[in-house]
Amino acid sequence: MSILIEKASRTDWINGYDSESAKGKARTVLMNFDKWLSFKGHTEEEFFSAMRDADATTRARTLGSIGDYWIQQNITARSTAQYRNCLLSWLEENNIVISESKLRRLAKLPKVTTEMKYTPDATHILKIVSMQKHLDVATFYVMLSCTAMRGEELLQTKLKDVDLTERMIRIPAERVKTRTERLTFFTPEARRYLKRLIKEENLTPEDHIFKFHWTNYNWHMNQSNEILGYTERFNTGRYKMSIHRLRAYAKQCIMAATNENFAEVIKGDISGMRTYDIGNIKKMKRDYDKCIKELTLDKTQELEDLKEEQSGHSEQNIIVMREIDHLKMEIARLKDSEA
Repeated sequence: MSILIEKASRTDWINGYDSESAKGKARTVLMNFDKWLSFKGHTEEEFFSAMRDADATTRARTLGSIGDYWIQQNITARSTAQYRNCLLSWLEENNIVISESKLRRLAKLPKVTTEMKYTPDATHILKIVSMQKHLDVATFYVMLSCTAMRGEELLQTKLKDVDLTERMIRIPAERVKTRTERLTFFTPEARRYLKRLIKEENLTPEDHIFKFHWTNYNWHMNQSNEILGYTERFNTGRYKMSIHRLRAYAKQCIMAATNENFAEVIKGDISGMRTYDIGNIKKMKRDYDKCIKELTLDKTQELEDLKEEQSGHSEQNIIVMREIDHLKMEIARLKDSEA
């Protein structure tokens, strides 16, 4: 038995990435790399062997030709640059190292151009939510639009992670892209949807709240936008209005009601966490509650949501008062027993 560890397989290399999105990108890179290999009529092993024997200049120029091929296949310059960096990691895993200075000089990519992004308003999102036949899908969109969570974070959320009374979600570090545990909050409107979903699906604490796969939610979003006529796309063909833009809507609303630092904290960006007292949950809740009016999609339901919120507080106060009375009686009993 060899004392050394065998080199990583493709699966091992992909699984070496932490987040599901990074693993997905690695798979996409290998898929596009295979397309280039097929175009050239060679196998991966033949390519590796030739690259190991080549000089540094040839290696850099070859990687440049892969980038050119991807550009010709309508992959954007930004994505090509990201894919190339990922591919460099796979090549290094197979003992093929390419000099960064050589790449900059001999394998230049076109300058990255940035198209204007689209951030929806409450009316647009409410139209999409109202069109959904599945309560699960509608609730998913509403929650993303007010929590600023990443889609994959929300998909992994279990009922036990949610505090309905405080309208709060605790996101464990292992589910967060930055590997930093955080809290986020949701609106009374979102709680109304969530309560209906919990009742309809008869969810237990260990259940994931949302049952569908990401592609299902994405399909419903694209179909809804087609029906509504929101069909503007990037040059790559992707819709400008996507599920990811719900997170942008949430950030925009939170910034308008509070400040950029707090918006970054709710989104889970490290920059905000460095400057905000994230350990003060009560302060976070107070700051978030300033954003409710901005984040609420259906303004006509604000009064009903407020009544429900006040009713919840009243019920909670009654329970607390009962507990206090019970403790008073217990203390009096203990004093009597000691007399």
